[in-house]
Amino acid sequence: MFWTATITFALIFGSALAWAWLALRWRRERITRHDHEIERRMAVVANYLRAHPKDAAAHLRMGLLRGHHGDRRGAVLELERTVELAPDMTEAHYHLGAARQRLGDRRGAENEYRWVLLYSEDPYYRTAARGGLLALRRAA
Repeated sequence: MFWTATITFALIFGSALAWAWLALRWRRERITRHDHEIERRMAVVANYLRAHPKDAAAHLRMGLLRGHHGDRRGAVLELERTVELAPDMTEAHYHLGAARQRLGDRRGAENEYRWVLLYSEDPYYRTAARGGLLALRRAA
């Protein structure tokens, strides 16, 4: 009886460890594939930007990709360029605010969120900007 319980426990525990190991390996491979996909997309957008340096939508896309890749400063620079090229683009102002918030630039993020609330009619970005402002107030 003792050996049966011990062997059963060992099999269950070993099986759980094997599944945990497989899940971690799968997650690591998935993250690596995701990073490669972002890098590939960044290369495509960079090539497009070489040919079309004044395309605000492409700069927005590059800023979002840089943010997903972890390059926070690069994301802010691309999004600032987007706002220079298209000062009326609500999406650019919102994402610039979010990028500045992640970078720790509280005042800059607040200014961008306020711009969205003052000048945008898009309910999605207005709601998201309110949420960003609320998060900034809570963090203070």
